[in-house]
Amino acid sequence: MGREQFEVIVEQYKRCYNEWKHYDTLLWQIPFSTSVATRTVLTLVYRWVEEMIVRKILMLNLILFVLLMMVLAIKIRLFQIARTSFLKEVERNYKIKHLPVETKEALAYLERERQNNCNGVFGKIVFRIYSIRAFHLQLIMYSVLIGTLIYLIIFT
Repeated sequence: MGREQFEVIVEQYKRCYNEWKHYDTLLWQIPFSTSVATRTVLTLVYRWVEEMIVRKILMLNLILFVLLMMVLAIKIRLFQIARTSFLKEVERNYKIKHLPVETKEALAYLERERQNNCNGVFGKIVFRIYSIRAFHLQLIMYSVLIGTLIYLIIFT
C-alpha cells in the first residue's frame, strides 16, 4: 500500500470517527429536545386551548412528532453502528487496539476491573446498571411519551 492510499484511509477514519461522535451527540440531544418540546406543547394546550377537539388534534400531532423523533433516533443509531463497524474494520486491518464503544464490548473490557474492585453487593448493582443500553432507555422514553399522550387523548 502506498503512502497516498494510507493517507486516504487515515482521513476516512478521522471523518468516520467525527461522524460517530456527532451521531452520539444527536442521540442524547434528540430525546431531551423531544421531551422538552412535548411538555411545552402539553402545557400550552392545557393552559390556553379550551376546545376539546382542538386539544385532541394537537395531541395527535404531538404523537406524530414523537414517533418521527423516535424513527430519527433509530436511523441515527443505525448510522452510528455502521460507523462503528468501519472503525473496527480499519483497526483490525492495521492491528490497532480497539477501544470499546458498544455496551457489550465495554462490559467485557471492564470485567477484569469489576472482579478486582466490585466484589460487594453495591459493586454488582453498579455493574448491572452499566449493562443497560442508553439507546434502549431512549426507546422506552419515547414509548412512555406516546402512551401518556394516548392516555390524555382518551381520558381528558
